[in-house]
Amino acid sequence: MDSNHSCRDCKNCLRCPVVKGLTPIGSREWFYCEGSQLLQEGEPDKSESTRDNIACHWVANHFLASYVNKDAEIKTDVDLINTLAPNDVLIDDEMIDAAKTYVTDILKYCNIHGTLSFVEVDTEVELDSFYPGMKGHIDACVFNTAKAELVIWLLKYEYGHVDVTENPELMLYAGGILDEMGIDGIADQNLTITFKMVQPRSFHHDGPVREWTVNGSDLRPFFNQLKAAADIAMQGTGQCITGTHCRYCKGRYKCTALSKSVYNAFDVITSTAPINITGNNLSVELKLFRRMSELIKYRLSALETQTERELLAGKVLSGFKLQQGYGRKRWCKDTNTKEVLMMADLLGVDLRKPDNLDTPTQSIVKFKKHAKAMGVKYDPKVVEQYFETPKTGLKIVEDDGKLAKQVFGNG
Repeated sequence: MDSNHSCRDCKNCLRCPVVKGLTPIGSREWFYCEGSQLLQEGEPDKSESTRDNIACHWVANHFLASYVNKDAEIKTDVDLINTLAPNDVLIDDEMIDAAKTYVTDILKYCNIHGTLSFVEVDTEVELDSFYPGMKGHIDACVFNTAKAELVIWLLKYEYGHVDVTENPELMLYAGGILDEMGIDGIADQNLTITFKMVQPRSFHHDGPVREWTVNGSDLRPFFNQLKAAADIAMQGTGQCITGTHCRYCKGRYKCTALSKSVYNAFDVITSTAPINITGNNLSVELKLFRRMSELIKYRLSALETQTERELLAGKVLSGFKLQQGYGRKRWCKDTNTKEVLMMADLLGVDLRKPDNLDTPTQSIVKFKKHAKAMGVKYDPKVVEQYFETPKTGLKIVEDDGKLAKQVFGNG
């Protein structure tokens, strides 16, 4: 296995499109399932989610560079909207807004603490202390000397929820930074580390930006676990363990453990069970079926990926074929708007789009900026009286104890 691969070896890419060696991004698989590393080695990741994530990082870095690098070319919405990122992904309004959410949070922290000149963007960090030759790229970080605080941001442009608490990728980056700064297990007792997960496309009651603050010394046990998992993963002796992390694994289509779990799930589903379940039995049954449901989704996705490869290779699979899919119609990039409107007017058709309000969140941001520019205090009642946050009903969620850790710490 080549453990010396760097994300920067990939042309026009901020994240590896092919699994080569151990990476921090892949830690959400190999930390929980050491056997996944061997399964994924050399597997391509051409998913739309990955391509979108790469493009969003490219947009965000351009925006952020305008603030932290005086020599950088200033990029605005107008410059980037409806253009193609280096990996040929179309940059749309949603991607622009997501990048702004990420950049705004960084600027907010830096403006409060006066640390903008110390922000590091898309920085390479060596992670030899976890595994020889492993490297990673931190989206953004800053060391606040006055507060003895290290802040690390991670942008995820995907719909699936990613926990910030005890996130292995973020903890790896923290360990690499501490090593570079020469901060040992004694000095880190006086250091606060704040991890910030920015997920604009993943709805969460805490909003698009979630954080986990922890004392530096409390991460040492996790560092040891990460080192042990990395060694086993690269030795190729790790066991495959199914779980929610399976959805990220590029080698799940050939994973025996996942396949067996799905078949076992069918046995449970088709077995006779009591109709009236109450109390703790109900809780256990609900958790069991939720997990089985997720495992079946992961296995189905893996089978569809493998089927597509077989069909693209010209093989015949009974009952299946490839069919070109199409998205929603959109205007061509070089469309002359005035020409289309003139044509429509001649035919008596009004194609002009009526004025629309910005979203409530966008409106609040604009009102706050306006109040600051005018030197007055922002009054939320001015605009917030016009919108509401509707309740969508109660839903059952599992309590894994992470919320308590965020509130009360690890102690």
